Amino acid sequence: MDIQALNHLVDAARSLSRNSLIRVFGSSSLLVLFSDLGGVGGPLEFSYDADLLLQPTDESQSAM
Repeated sequence: MDIQALNHLVDAARSLSRNSLIRVFGSSSLLVLFSDLGGVGGPLEFSYDADLLLQPTDESQSAM
C-alpha cells in the first residue's frame, strides 16, 4: 500500500460516515510518517488493508 491508497481509504470512510475523527492504526499508520515503506521493495508494498477507527462510532457504521 502506498500513501495515496491510504488517503483513498480514509476519504472513502469519511464519505460514508458522519464522524469527525478518523484514526489510522496498525502497520498502515506508518505510511503517514514514512511513506517510502509502501514503495517497491518496502515492507508495506503488499499490504492491502488499513485499520481505521471512526470516533464517535455506532453499530451501523461499524457494519459498513
